[in-house]
Amino acid sequence: MTGAGHSEVVVVAKSAASAILEIDEEVVINHGPPHPFSIRFWTNYDSKFDTATPTKFCAEGRGPADNLDDAGQRFVNAARAGSSLLAFIANADIGPLKPELIFDASPDRTEHEYLQIVQPDPPLVAIPNRRIDIEAVTAAGSALAAHPELIRLRRAIVQYSMALSFWAPGQEIQCLAHLYMGVEALTKAQLNYYLSTHRINQEDLVHEWKIDKKHLDAAVRLRLIFHGDQDTYAIAKKLSDGFEHGYLEYADMYSPAREVVVRTARHLRRAALEMLGLECRILSRLLGKDFDAPKGPLALVQYLRGVLIGPPEKLAASDERYPLMQLKNWEIKSVTRNGDGQYSFTPKSVFTAKLGDGISFQPQRFEVWDGSTIIDI
Repeated sequence: MTGAGHSEVVVVAKSAASAILEIDEEVVINHGPPHPFSIRFWTNYDSKFDTATPTKFCAEGRGPADNLDDAGQRFVNAARAGSSLLAFIANADIGPLKPELIFDASPDRTEHEYLQIVQPDPPLVAIPNRRIDIEAVTAAGSALAAHPELIRLRRAIVQYSMALSFWAPGQEIQCLAHLYMGVEALTKAQLNYYLSTHRINQEDLVHEWKIDKKHLDAAVRLRLIFHGDQDTYAIAKKLSDGFEHGYLEYADMYSPAREVVVRTARHLRRAALEMLGLECRILSRLLGKDFDAPKGPLALVQYLRGVLIGPPEKLAASDERYPLMQLKNWEIKSVTRNGDGQYSFTPKSVFTAKLGDGISFQPQRFEVWDGSTIIDI
């Protein structure tokens, strides 16, 4: 798709996110020369239920572009980069923003190129409750843009948001790998920031900490990023090295990764936030109970417990390998919101038995769990 250049192109991308902006809220990020454009973020709400219900997280890029392909690539990449900061501040996965609309909106034209990318919407299975703190995002964005360690901080934030994109029980090793890459990205930034704020040089610091200079990076990670948590640092480093270089068995890494992944995330996020020099009240809020627990992709895990009754050789239906209770018509029946802004919803689901002739199922218990959280052990 080509064109002679457009004075204004609009790109709209959407994702399923674990964090929301309120109905009347938006975040705008302006990108400067040589080709200025803006990215606007907001959350779509559905009026299907009695309570306005958040559905899609949205981003709109708007500005000049050579053609629609150019706009799609630049604006969506910028939106994904911006969403990493939102995910980091909210401590919740924003999801991969996927373009759905790209069109010319140049005011000096009467014919406008148009592209729609049709992607079926997955069913709404859960309602996100983590709200994005607009004041904190604004303060962090301003601090980050002016920070002397902008590049390294941004790399660490992206790695943190990547960890959030994997954040679910069973994915602890992948999460930890991205978190430790964030730790490595932040190491030099933390060192430079510490030296600058304390007005000392590396030689002074080595003498103060009573270490050999070759161990300086390790000391920075332990003292400044892991806040002196020796056990978590040692396990996280060992697993990261073993995963990256392939000398540890995957099965041997799972339990220790599960042990330290939440604490590693907490240390890395706190270290990066502290570097931004935010007001104490904002920093305290971001490190408090509302944002402390990382949230991965929006998910529900369902457990159906019961008893199969019949001979073992006939448990499965003739066209199935195993006995199954097939979930059909999963949907949300109703949505409510309390005075604190927290959503509650009632699910509705239907199971169809795929069992052998004469086999019956006696249900005992049906449980639905949040699949976006890793429990700190």
